[in-house]
Amino acid sequence: MIKIMTGLLAPEKGEICLNGIPITDENRYLLQKAMSVVWQDFSRFDLTLQENLSLEKLDAKDDMEKMAEILEGLQPGFMEKMRDGLHTFLGKGIQDGQDLSDGQWQMVAVARTVFSGRQGLVLDEPTAALDPLAEVSVYEMVYDLLQTSAAFLVTHRLGAVVKADQIYVLKDGIISEQGDHMTLLGQNGAYQAMFATQKSWYEHDKGEAYER
Repeated sequence: MIKIMTGLLAPEKGEICLNGIPITDENRYLLQKAMSVVWQDFSRFDLTLQENLSLEKLDAKDDMEKMAEILEGLQPGFMEKMRDGLHTFLGKGIQDGQDLSDGQWQMVAVARTVFSGRQGLVLDEPTAALDPLAEVSVYEMVYDLLQTSAAFLVTHRLGAVVKADQIYVLKDGIISEQGDHMTLLGQNGAYQAMFATQKSWYEHDKGEAYER
């Protein structure tokens, strides 16, 4: 579904419209220009941190103040860990490059998407490699961005979608439920069951932590 939405695949039937314009093979580039994606299997580039963030917005590659602001918003103290700030070379494949943890690489990928300023942001399990505190920061920034962009969040962590305008539950390849959080809880379907299960995990973990 995400590949179709972002123009990587064409639908077998029906059509995709962007602002009322049907997308065809000839104008599929419109979707690709409008969307920025963080895939769960995100890319890592052996470039400077500055170059990593500006790959989707080269005309703003010198706006380092905005880059630093985004990184600080996503993970306070992140920039302090970079040897040469935004000029730090990243990756093991480059001489004197500073390698990052999986979580830090994912943070860079999310920051690149945010910095792109695209109309549509697609986040495919964007916090899978992050610790809980960093995860909260990512989702807070995503919801703040909804003032200027549309965000599509693919996740199994249902706590992240509580504030979403619309939630779509996919089951057996089809959309089985649709609505906001409270609507879906009231339907007593798959969403309600999954949310109750995940909520009980956290409550169980919290109880064990208190006992210890």
